[in-house]
Order: sequence, then C-alpha cells, then structure tokens
Amino acid sequence: MQVLIDAIGYGLCHQLPARTFTAGNISYPVCARDTGLYFGIVASIAVLAFLYRGKDNSGFPSIGACVAAACLFATLAFDGLSSYLGFRETTNTLRFLSGTAGGSAAGLFLFWVVRNVGQAGREDERILGNFKEIIAWVCSVAILGALFLFGYPYLGPFGAVFITICMLSVIGGINAILLSISNLFPHPFATRKRAVVFFALVFSATCIELACLGVLRYLLVVLFSR
Repeated sequence: MQVLIDAIGYGLCHQLPARTFTAGNISYPVCARDTGLYFGIVASIAVLAFLYRGKDNSGFPSIGACVAAACLFATLAFDGLSSYLGFRETTNTLRFLSGTAGGSAAGLFLFWVVRNVGQAGREDERILGNFKEIIAWVCSVAILGALFLFGYPYLGPFGAVFITICMLSVIGGINAILLSISNLFPHPFATRKRAVVFFALVFSATCIELACLGVLRYLLVVLFSR
C-alpha cells in the first residue's frame, strides 16, 4: 500500500518524511501543507454542497466571500513563504492548517465553476451572498480541519488512503471540468454509455498526468544530483 500511495504523490510533492504525516506505519502521499490543501478543497466543496442543497445559486461568489477567500489564501502564502525564506519556523500543524485555509479558498471557486458547467442556475443569486453564509462556510471547514488534525493519528492507514482519494478526486474533478467545457466531449451525460466513456477518459487523463509528473520529478532529481 505504501508503494502505491508514494507513487501517486511522487510527482506532486517533495514527500520529505519530517514534513509528512504518518499513522499506522503508513506515510501520507504528500506533505502536511499539501495534505491540508487537498483536504481543504474537498471539505470546502462538501460544505458548500450541503449549504446549497436544493438551491440553484450559481452567481460568482460575493465580494465578502472573495475577501474571505483572499485572507484564507494569504494565510497559506504567509506560512509557506515566511518559513521558506527563513524568517520563522513552522510546524506540520501550521502547515496543515494553512494548507486547509488555502484549499478552502480554492474549493469555493471550484464549486462555482462546477455550478456553472452545463447548468442553468440563477446567476443573480451569488454563492455565499451574505455574512451568515460566509461564517457558516469558514467555521464548518475549520471544524472539519480541526477534527482531521486531531483525529488522523487514530485513523491509521485509512487517513492516508482518504487523502489519496481526495487528491485523485480534485485532479480528476479538474480534468472533468476541462473536458466538459471543451468541444472534445460535449454532453458527457447524455447517455449512460457516454457517461462511462467520459469517466474512463477522466481517469486515464489523471493517471497519465500523475505518471508524467512523476517521470519529470525523477529526471529533475537525477539532473540536479550530478
């Protein structure tokens, strides 16, 4: 299992042991910050899907939501840059939390894109259009992040598998969006057969991308180790 998990994350992250969560003798596929990033994206989309269940809001996120997202992404940027430049030390806990913050911001805009792909929602109804919804979104993702952070040691290898699934879901989801809005495969869900072919293409594209990134990283390691 560890070999497969490492292979999936190899082209996406440095995978330094000191910066990577480990539980049940299984290391996570990516570092703590990237773990938070993928977790934050999935958690953000899940929370927004729950908040807007049965609703068809598809307008661009409100100004308040964009400001909140900018602040969340700034948290990720500050923690990453300040520690990388040597201004301060950081920890895996802070890496995960800042990654979750940045991921939740990315998840907001991915949710908006998904809402507008092949759907005729109400563009006049903005996503997170009021302060109450913004607070609910931020607090919900924060709670989920805290629960995972304190609970991952007890999840054993299932935590690493869960984050691997999150990674594949995010990358595959982006591929699905790009394929849906292109002219290469229009109306992917018109029939069951087209839907099966569509998901097969998305899965294949995801595997090819991960393989190419892995080969690229390997070549760079070989090149700079000489």
